[in-house]
Amino acid sequence: MRDASNDHPQPAVLPELEQILVRAARRRAAGRRLPRRRGVLVALAASLVLAAGAAAAGGVFTVSSGHTAHGTYVVERRPVPAPAAGEPAAGTVCLQLVYDDRAPSYGCGNAPTAAAPFGLLVADPLEEGSRERVVYGLVAGDIARVAVLGKGGQRTGARTERKQGLPGRFFAVAVPHLGRIEVVGYDGNGRQVGRIGSLARPDHPPLSKAEAVDQGDPAGFAPTASPQRRS
Repeated sequence: MRDASNDHPQPAVLPELEQILVRAARRRAAGRRLPRRRGVLVALAASLVLAAGAAAAGGVFTVSSGHTAHGTYVVERRPVPAPAAGEPAAGTVCLQLVYDDRAPSYGCGNAPTAAAPFGLLVADPLEEGSRERVVYGLVAGDIARVAVLGKGGQRTGARTERKQGLPGRFFAVAVPHLGRIEVVGYDGNGRQVGRIGSLARPDHPPLSKAEAVDQGDPAGFAPTASPQRRS
């Protein structure tokens, strides 16, 4: 005859068994929490980077700097100004050039696209009567380098690069100020993927900014917005 008292563990055994099960459960839970915690930290770090990029995109920050024969220039990102009543928006992005003691000047335009691989593009004479100017702007993502062509076969090359807070790829280069402008974009294999402006003499004066750009007239690439004070 079986003793009914043997059908259950002895009371002294139950607490010990419960402690073993609880410790095992805690170890399993800890094993699950650790990767999750790491994932949360990674996600938090990524969100902080994105937040910083978003803040930079909406504010003022230095994009690049370079040298000319007579000094150093800096290109900055500036907020797009609110249009005057009844006027169209200046564009989606503004870049400002600061050079020595000259008042800053900046131009606004649109981001580059596949259909229009040259977005905002500015040719900024450094001073009145200067024979040197800085050509800078934004090009589509597949343009790895550009060549700025000028009068008499003059050709100045520059590599493009991605800049946080800017669409497409950015370039800036100091070139001789010699009349009309033509800029050619090339991909990483040296294949031409875009061209803007022209060195050919036009049949008539430009009737619009867009026509001035097509004709390579420097007026089509001049800074178009009022200078802003540096903050």
